[in-house]
This record gives sequence, C-alpha cells and structure tokens, in this order.
Amino acid sequence: EGEVLSIDGDRFYIAIVTKKLDVDFSKLVHNIYLSLPIFFENFRKFNVYFYEKYYEKYKINKLHVGIACNVSQLTAGLIGSDEQNKVTIIGDAVNVAARILELVHYKENFVYVTEHFFNCLYPEEKNHFRYIGKYQLRGKEEFISLFEDLRFDPEFVKEKKRRLAPYLVKAIECYYQYDLNNAVYYLKKAHSIYEEDPIVNTFLS
Repeated sequence: EGEVLSIDGDRFYIAIVTKKLDVDFSKLVHNIYLSLPIFFENFRKFNVYFYEKYYEKYKINKLHVGIACNVSQLTAGLIGSDEQNKVTIIGDAVNVAARILELVHYKENFVYVTEHFFNCLYPEEKNHFRYIGKYQLRGKEEFISLFEDLRFDPEFVKEKKRRLAPYLVKAIECYYQYDLNNAVYYLKKAHSIYEEDPIVNTFLS
C-alpha cells in the first residue's frame, strides 16, 4: 500500500512502506511498476476533465506529470502532538527522488527511476526501460545512473527515444566533464532524432 505523506507546492510524495527489516525490494518495486499505468490512466482522465472545464475560461494548458522512483531503507514516524501530527520520512531515497525531479522541465510526462530501483525490477520488466546516463544531483557527490520507463509513450516515440539514447548518454558524460562543445554536439544529434525529449531539451536550454 502507498500513502501520500506530504504535498510540497506542485509535488507530492508517496511512500510504499513495510515494517520488515528483511525487505524483498523486488516485490515492492514490482507493485509500484504495476501501479504506474493505473496512475497515468487516472491522470489522463483528470487531464481531459480539467482541460475541457477550464481551458476556455482560463486558457490553461494540459498538465504534465514527472515521477521519480527510488528504493532504499528509511525511517518513518509521526511528528507532532496527539491532536495534530503527520507522518514524515527521513532517508536518502526521498532526497534523491526529489533531486531527480529538479533535472527536467515538465513539457512531457515522464517516469525516471534510479539504478537501485531498476535492478529490483523483474527481468521481463526491464525491457520497457532505457538507460539515460549518469547524473550528479544537487547536494550529491556521487553520480547516479537513471533509467526511463517507456511504457507510456506511443510506439514511434519509444523507437526514437531508444535511438537517441546513446547520444544523450554521451552528451551528459561530456557535460559533467566540462566538455560543453561536444555536449551540445551530441545533444543536437539526439534532438534531431526526437525534438520533444524532456531531458534533451532541458540540457539544451
């Protein structure tokens, strides 16, 4: 089961928790993997309703959602008094997920997961992901490998994202080595394959 623990501006945090110390992360990750299509279908329905109801009046564009998934042990507990309290969680898993969301400008829906999350997936589930490189997140010294869940893209978009992935990975590598000329070169190569890739466009901008 998952619970919305907090809402922070336009973000909310969901934790899938267990009290067991000998956690089978693969089973927990599998449940998250299965729940994501349900979330996106409900989000699509909400988007249609929201757009139809408010677009003409407020000229509001359709909403986009970014999801970052990570897995690790953490500490959860109640903070506050008996009359007023809330669940809070402390751990690197939450911080890393929040930093991943800072990487990208939301102009398209996306799901990015950490290497730890990816490694906990069942083998047949991993086929639906693409590797998008190693990133140094804000406040973190070590680089973190990220993967993207492609299940929610049309087939022609999946094919383009897979084709541009090697250029993206090379561009990010050059970027963190301060080789900006080559970073831009590879980003433009990736952009020529698919112009709407959110992470390509974020680094190009």
